[in-house]
This record gives sequence, C-alpha cells and structure tokens, in this order.
Amino acid sequence: MNNIKIFPIQTNFINETADFIVTNYPSETSDFSRLAFVFEGKRPSLFLKKAIAKRIGGSFFPPVFFSIDEFISYLLSKNMSFENMPNMERWHIIYSLAKKIAPALIKGRTDFSNFLPWAMEIEHVIDLMDLENISDQEIENIEASACIGYEVPDTINILLKNIKDLRDLYHGQMNETKSFSKGFIYKKAMECSENIDFHEFDNIFFAGIFYAHKTVKIIIKNLLEQNKTQLIIHGNPSEWKSLGSLYSSFNITPLPIEDTRTEKKLPLIKLYTAFDTHSSIAIARDLAKKTVNPETTLILLPKPENMVPFVTELASIFESFNVSLGYPLNRSSFYSLIELIMKAQLTKKNKAYYVKDYLGVLRHALVKSLSIKKDYAITRIIVHKIEEASNGIFNSSFSGQIFINTESIENDDKLMTTILETLEHMGLTTSREDLTEVMRELHNLLFNLWENINSFYKFAGVIGIFVETFIQKGQLAWYPLNVKTAERLCEFKDEIENSSFSGEEFTKEDIFKIFINMFEHEISPFTGSPLKGVQVLGPLETRSLNFEHVIIMDANEGVFPRIRASSPLIPYEILKILGIDPRSRENEIQKYLFTRIVQSAKNIDIIYQKGADKERSRFLEELIWRAEQEKNALNVIPLQNVSFPARYSIKQNIVKKTRDITDFLKEFCYSVSSVNTYLKCPLMFYYKYVLGLKEKEELEDEPGGKEIGTFIHELLEYTFGMFKNKKPVLNDEFKLFFFRAFDTMFHKVFESRMASSAFLLKKIIQYRLQEFLKYESVRIVREILYLEKKFKEELFFNGVKFNFKYIVDRVDALEDGSILILDYKTGLDAVKPKENASLETMPMDRLSIKKNIRSFQLPVYYYFEKKKYPSTQVNAAFYSLRRPKLTYLIEKNTDIDFTIKQSMNALEFILNEITSHETDFCNISKDEEECSYCPFNSFCG
Repeated sequence: MNNIKIFPIQTNFINETADFIVTNYPSETSDFSRLAFVFEGKRPSLFLKKAIAKRIGGSFFPPVFFSIDEFISYLLSKNMSFENMPNMERWHIIYSLAKKIAPALIKGRTDFSNFLPWAMEIEHVIDLMDLENISDQEIENIEASACIGYEVPDTINILLKNIKDLRDLYHGQMNETKSFSKGFIYKKAMECSENIDFHEFDNIFFAGIFYAHKTVKIIIKNLLEQNKTQLIIHGNPSEWKSLGSLYSSFNITPLPIEDTRTEKKLPLIKLYTAFDTHSSIAIARDLAKKTVNPETTLILLPKPENMVPFVTELASIFESFNVSLGYPLNRSSFYSLIELIMKAQLTKKNKAYYVKDYLGVLRHALVKSLSIKKDYAITRIIVHKIEEASNGIFNSSFSGQIFINTESIENDDKLMTTILETLEHMGLTTSREDLTEVMRELHNLLFNLWENINSFYKFAGVIGIFVETFIQKGQLAWYPLNVKTAERLCEFKDEIENSSFSGEEFTKEDIFKIFINMFEHEISPFTGSPLKGVQVLGPLETRSLNFEHVIIMDANEGVFPRIRASSPLIPYEILKILGIDPRSRENEIQKYLFTRIVQSAKNIDIIYQKGADKERSRFLEELIWRAEQEKNALNVIPLQNVSFPARYSIKQNIVKKTRDITDFLKEFCYSVSSVNTYLKCPLMFYYKYVLGLKEKEELEDEPGGKEIGTFIHELLEYTFGMFKNKKPVLNDEFKLFFFRAFDTMFHKVFESRMASSAFLLKKIIQYRLQEFLKYESVRIVREILYLEKKFKEELFFNGVKFNFKYIVDRVDALEDGSILILDYKTGLDAVKPKENASLETMPMDRLSIKKNIRSFQLPVYYYFEKKKYPSTQVNAAFYSLRRPKLTYLIEKNTDIDFTIKQSMNALEFILNEITSHETDFCNISKDEEECSYCPFNSFCG
C-alpha cells in the first residue's frame, strides 16, 4: 500500500476517507480503535465517525482522533512529563532575559507593561524558529549580519545580535521548569520522534494536512521510516506549494498525475454586492432562508465580529444550527464591565470617583441583575436612585457633584428614604440595614476591591472574588459569551497567581494595561452540534469538510484573505532568509481553504461589500477570471446589486382619551412649553405631560445646549440681580464682578469635568457675553422690574377655567415709560407669530395655528403682563445672546390688539381641543424632520 494517498480537491474528503478505511481495514468486530487519525483541527473527526457509521450500518469502535497539536503533545508525553507554559509567564521570562543580557533592548521601556508588545513579538519569533527547526548556525549568520548592521532601527539590530542568546536562555528556563511553549513542544517532540514506540496503534494517518511546519515534516518522516504512518492528502501537490513541499519531504516517487484526476468544472456561482455589514447579513439571511438542505449548507464568516448579529438573524429562520468559530472575548459584556471598573479606578481622585465613570459601572446590565439580597430588583432600584440623585432629580448630599465618595452615598439619608419608599411601592419590603449592606457589597465588589492592587497575586485574588460573585449572584448564563469570558478569567487567575512574578510589585495602571493588552488577543471557540443543521464556520473551521451549498460573506480584500502583518521587530526579508515566510504561507492556506470549499460545492453564493475603500478579494477575482476562461466570455457569473430602500414611515398612532385623562387635563397647569408641544405633536404632549415620560439625563463630558443655556440664565440672574428695582449701570466695576462670577460658576459647572477641553468653550461663552454687555450698555433702561420670576394665573374662555404658569426671564421699565418683557435665547432664534394678514385668514385648526402662530410664548407673556400695566405701553421681545439683538413682538404699524386677540383665540381653540373627550391624541402631522428628533419616535415606528 502506498504511504501517500491523494484525493482530488473537488471530492468529498470525509466520504473518500471513510470509504478508504472501510475498504482497506475491514473488521468483523467493527473495531477501528487501533487506527489513529491526525487532522489539522478537531471537527473533521466528528464527521468521519458519522460517515463510517453510515457505511457499516451500525455501532463500531472508532479510531483514535487527534488534532495536530494534540498528537505532538501526545508524542512528547510518551518521552517526558511537561506542561504548557501560560502566555504571561512566557512574556515575562522574555522580559527578564532581555533585561539581563540586552539592557539596551529595553531602553525607554523598562516597565513590563511598556515592554510587553516587544516581549510578545520576540516570543512569537522564537516560537516560529522552533516550529521551523531553525538551527543555531542559521541564527548566528543573522547575528553576524546584524553586527555589520541591517538598515533597520538600532533596537532591532540589538535584538538580532542577541536573538540566539535569548533563545538559548529561554529554552534553558523551559527545560528547567518543564513548562514549554508551543514551538518548544514541537521541537522537543521532533527530537525524540525517532525512538518513540506507538505499539498501541497499527497505523497513524495524517489526514488533510495542508501546511506542515518543518518539525512536523521530520516527525512524519521518522514515522514513515517505521512503516507506521500514511498521509492522506486533499489536492494536487503539483498545484500547491505547501502540499508539494510536504510530499517531496519524504523522498517518495510521485504518483502518476492521472491518479489525482482532473478537477471538475466550477459549481453554480452567484455574486451579491452589499454596502455595509448589516446589508451583508441581510443578504446572507435571505439566502439561508432558501436553502433546501440545511444539513449540507455552510455559511462562511471570515469576520468573527459579524457572528453575533448574524446568528441573531439566523435564529429566526432555523430551529437548530451550529456555530463554531473563534470570537474575541473582549467583545463580551462581562469583559466590558471590567474595562469600566478599570477606567473608574484610573480617573479616581484620592478616594472620590469621577461620577460619570462611577455611574458607568453601576449602570451595566450585569450589575443591575445581581441578586445580592432577595431580589435583583433591589439592586436595580438602588442603581437607578443613585443615578437620579447624582443628576439632581432629587436632592441628596452628592447631587451635582463631579467626584463622589462611596461612603457619602451609603450614608445619605435622603437616598435611603427614597429607595425604601420606591421598593415599598413595588411591594418589596426590606430594612434600612439590608439596603446599606447591599450598597456596601456593591461598592466593595465594583470599587473598593480594586483600589489597592499592587501585584498580580492581589489582582488574581480580586478577579477570583469578582468572577465567583457574578457566577453565584449574577446572570452570566443568559449570554454564552459571558460564560466563556468567566471561564477564561478563572484560567487567567490561576495562571498569574502561580506565575513566577506574581509577588512582584507593579503599579495598578501597569497591571490594568497588561491585562487589557493580553485580552486583546483572546479568542473563544464556540461549540455547538457540529453534525446538526446549518454550519456557521470561520475559514479554519472548514478544514477537511465539504458542503453542497455554501454562502460566503465578506469576500473582500483584507478580510478574506486576512493576512497578519509581518513582525514589526524582525524584518520580513530576514525571516525569509531563515526559511520563515508567514505572509506567503498564510496567503496560500487561506487560498487553499477558499478553493477547496468552492471546488467541492454545487452552489456558491458569494457576498462582498462595495465601496470606495473596499475591493473584492483576490480569491474572488481569480475565481471570476477562471469562470470567464471556461466560458470564453465576460460577465458569466450573475451579479446582483442588492439595495434596501429606506422609507421613513411613521405609523399612525392614536391614544383614546379616557374620562380620567380628560379630568386630569382640565385640572392640569399649562405652560407655554406644553401648549407649544401640543402644537408640534399631540402624541408627544401625551407622552411628556400626561404620562410624565422624559429622556434619561446623562452627565456628559461635553455639555449640551440646554446645559449651557441654564448656566447663562443662572449667571445673568445672579449678576443682574443687584439691579433689581434699580437702573443697571454696566461700568468697569460691574464687568469685573460679572466675569469673576462667570469664572467661579464656569469652574464649578464645567471645568472640573472637561479639563483642557473646557478652554475653548469658556472662550466662546466669554466672547458672547462680552458682546452681550456691549449691546446691553447702550440700551436705555430705567430699572429692572424682575428676573426669572414665576407666575401662576387663571385663564377663562367662555366660563371655562384653565390653570396657567410661566416664567419671565426679565422685565424692564424703559426711559420712555414703556415696559419690555425679555426672553433670553442662547440657541437658535425663536419664532413669533406671522403678520396680521396671515392671522386674519387663519382657519381655526391645529395645523393652521401651528403654521401661523408658531409659538405662543411672546403673545402669552404680553397678555398676562399687559393686565398688570393696563395704562402702560407694553412690548415683548426675544433677546438673542448668540448675536445680541432683540426681536420684538410689536413692530411699527403692528395692530397689537388684533395680534393678541387672534393668538388668544388660537390658544382657546388648542386648550379646548386638548381637554375635549372627542379629540384623541395622535401623530397626525408625520413631519419626518421633527419626528427624527423626537425622544418618543420609537413609540411611533
């Protein structure tokens, strides 16, 4: 029997291998347990078992299956005891050795956290050297050339000069501890492979291996010489460099080319273009819906980041499907919580936490679902009430503070009383003592525990407590990725707790930096039911597997293939001199995976994104070129430019008025803002004023327009308050007082949280206020009558009473004896009613009133204030502070009586409509622009 068996790339590798086993190793007892199969990964063994069972029609003793890594470790374990060295341990050893033998290498990066990226790259390069069995002589040649000086940065030449010593010492330390890296395991296994006795197996098959490291080739060669091994290759060695190299390594006469058969013509291929990730997922979902046989369908996801949104869509189509690809753990919500905790620690001042980062931790969904006492609802209410108190929704000792102390929160009486009242209203009873205990446990778990970390041993302890608490009292199981993250964190805890450097002192910042750097590279393999339903796999998970219908997503350059950049430390040319060419190797591996999947399928749907910065994969371009060659014509593969027309459709929502609602509305105290809201959208009025809903207030780093407006109103009320019932004198003394007050208030409200970015905002507001004072100084004002004064009035229309309230920013008595009502505007200029000609022809309906009155603000202010000064000339104006100017309600030749009469008639109509039982609340305007900014637009979607 030939020691090498070749199956054509278009054949079903698993089926061919199953036929080969059953034909060549017949057994009356169906016992194949003395055969061993070594695949590149673990998944093919499951499919091969199924295929064998189908052929023999019953149960059997299966072969022993290994992945290539498992087999190499198994081989070495027959010769010696060893363990896998954790990542952090390997990197720290490299760091310690570099400090010892090449101090110039760590110049400028003496801390482990700063040297870590270098340690990772150095260890990676040494691992490659071990995997490819690079000799000391080859490394010495590189070192000799480095002494002359490559045209690279000095630090890289220093590394090259010391790489052999680093490697030797690194190997020595691993031999001493019997804790090995992957490359060293392969190297040690190679060295002892000649003398290993595999008496437990009759034959060992290396099946579907495409690329083999030099150490693996030597191992296979040694086993071949013992007549203990056979290779089963998938593809023509003459067409693939890696297969040819594997084939030629064993000095075996090549098989006749006809034995590999001619590759068949291409399957049915269709192309689809998308414009972003979501459209790609939508196309793939629609294609998956049409699949005839889910059991033979593959959805290939080259980008692991797209896995969660795609699987969410897939769940609505199939009852069962299998997902098996690596997913970055740093995308899990459990990991994001740890990042938030670390951020809160790093922005802490003394014992006080920056409120935004403190609340960011508390608001995390996993925190709010902790069942510390009885019910997780207690934790949720505590979090919400702390947030409301800090945002000033109700007063507490820490309301409005930028930095808060956990003890002051735990001891705040008003907060505790509010929480207890809310819980009682919800039917949850608890004591003040239990509430304090929950709050302290939360603070301890999320903040206090993390404050005094100064070594990895302490950090491991904190991680252990943190994970255990969330396992016991949290709801991690709701999301499998969080479970995977928790498992990896437990492994990480054990690794660093038992590491050689666990007791060394590090700064907390360095520990956090190292942790984040390490978890950037952590990938979680998803496990499912590999033999059931549609398979959702990454490219590497498809090794040795075949499918009839294949949907390939993201067939774009830079995604498939996605080639790891060359080591930033060792120039690519130097690696090639050493016989290491990771870039070409990776490109060929991915091309082989693509070709094998395409060649063996019947139907292929390929999706790629189209855009200025996106181009089709080189693999796809070659496939298109080959198809055009076969047909001797252009554009032979159908291409569908998929589009998803965006139509903004606002659903007609209607809320019926009950008797209770109309009773409430008749007693409601109206304001200009509430009436203007109804003008804009009756449904918005209902949500905001009847239900009392409002947007959640956030304490942002950058203040919004509303916050800036409030700040300026308060500043003007405070500084101009000295002129109440007096003539305002804006002299130098006042301006000095004004800007001192501005500095003090600005620092308190903005500077403490905005840091350096507050400088520009301060300059802009300061300039606007200087311009305002210039404009104000030339206005002739006899006295300021009042500032920011609140009023409550009663309006009567046809004997029906309406309660009304309003706040006037400022009222001036002018030198000519008239009264001027002012409303400050810090944003865009507000609008006043149209000219009387428009008001005269205005029909009395809501949309016409909205179009012509536009805002009731100035007319209502005028109406109420005029009643106080019946014999005095009164006017009202918007006072723009952005570019100081006054926009008067009454211009020359304006019949103010008619304007006010029409405005009040319109107000009467609107108030009657609001309180009418016959008129429902609805979003009848459907104004797309207005609706897009509405805080309640999701209710109407």
